Amino acid sequence: MADYDFTACLSPLDFELLSKNLLEAELGIQLENFSEGRDGGIDLRYAPVRGAGRTVFSSAALKTPQTPPQLIVQCKRYSSFASLKSELKRNEFPKLSKLNPARYILTTSVSLSPMQTDELVAVLSPFVQTTGDIYGRERLNSILTKHPEIERRHIKLWASSAGVFDSIINAGTHVVSREEIERTIAAAKLYVRNTSFDEALEILKKQRVCIISGQPGIGKTTLARMLLLYFYEKGHDLVKIESDISEARAVSYHNKPRFFYYDDFLGQTAQADKLNTNEDQKLLDFMASIRDSKDSVFVLTTREYILNQAKLYYEKLAREKFDHRTCVLDLSKYSRRIRAQILYNRLHFSSLPRQRLESLVAKRGYVRINVQDLELLIRRPIL
Repeated sequence: MADYDFTACLSPLDFELLSKNLLEAELGIQLENFSEGRDGGIDLRYAPVRGAGRTVFSSAALKTPQTPPQLIVQCKRYSSFASLKSELKRNEFPKLSKLNPARYILTTSVSLSPMQTDELVAVLSPFVQTTGDIYGRERLNSILTKHPEIERRHIKLWASSAGVFDSIINAGTHVVSREEIERTIAAAKLYVRNTSFDEALEILKKQRVCIISGQPGIGKTTLARMLLLYFYEKGHDLVKIESDISEARAVSYHNKPRFFYYDDFLGQTAQADKLNTNEDQKLLDFMASIRDSKDSVFVLTTREYILNQAKLYYEKLAREKFDHRTCVLDLSKYSRRIRAQILYNRLHFSSLPRQRLESLVAKRGYVRINVQDLELLIRRPIL
């Protein structure tokens, strides 16, 4: 069974997103979440779709047949029960009284005893109608165990856990350096999952090969590292190619699923002569073999302009249609919410004094951070 404390590696925003995924899976509904800031007592909210069928939140179940049900969820990432109870009593209950929701659910990182759960129900009554609407640490871990795909997708949740580093290093078959694993786990702590991750996963599901392309510093290597961790959790052995494709060809990909990773496979300069003699054909042959393997996957990264130049330089690459296997990272695709999450996590896990962070929020300094500043945050080295 999963046994996470949810505080060491997750920011409050990360915990909110995890809570959203877990409740949606457990309750069979969709929840709205909102941008970071003053939430008025709402972290997540359930708004039923008109004409939708019965759900666990039907009006009859809530004994309010004349009006649509309203569910509000709050996610509290605290380390102690005393702090959690004080916050709910002093700050959250007055907000609830104004909102007057039909139902209220609380998720928290705090480990709760039955007596403590009863205390929280008493504090939050009448909005919390039953102890079943209180989700403490153990209960969230139990739901995670029931939904391993959610656990796998929340990479930062388990990547920093004790033993993950050693388990990768001591894997039976791998060609990944200790330094690379350190950088990968450090990157996971700050990573904000976005549509590029799902796009790359879909390409790998269909094609088994994905080329991650984009401008320098946009996050190509970080995305490849997150995919590496994702497939490691699925049971794949890890193989990183350092110099040429012959390193991958020396490792069997038929006996066990492998995750092959080739960073900057066309080099970092504008010279389109990085590949060794006949390596373009060997590369294409290896891609074809991976597609036929059914279970291994191959992730490559390159700068977009270098990939375009290589198509002009290498005749065999020019004949190959890469578009359906290419995941292009573009900062303009990042929604305002994703940009806010990137900024939030960078600030939360930074070494800035808490007083400066609170000042930045109080004076809305984060609003003045533009796209160029965000690019610098993305490009800042992890290690």
